[in-house]
Amino acid sequence: AHEILFHMSCDLSETEVVPSIGTFDYITNQYSIIDSLIGIYGCTTPAYSPDGAKIAFMANCKAYIIYRDMRRGEK
Repeated sequence: AHEILFHMSCDLSETEVVPSIGTFDYITNQYSIIDSLIGIYGCTTPAYSPDGAKIAFMANCKAYIIYRDMRRGEK
């Protein structure tokens, strides 16, 4: 795989960056935001499912699963 999965979070009072889960493709040098995490706190490091179709993480004392193909702008 040539993609890195990451969780990006910042203090919104000091920056315009919205907490998000995204990927970085180090072959094309492109960032893709998969989903924003507004209202979600204490997010753990996200992980791919074994088939790579889903992304799981823990936050707010709950488990979250998002589909990898749900990147912003894709349908």
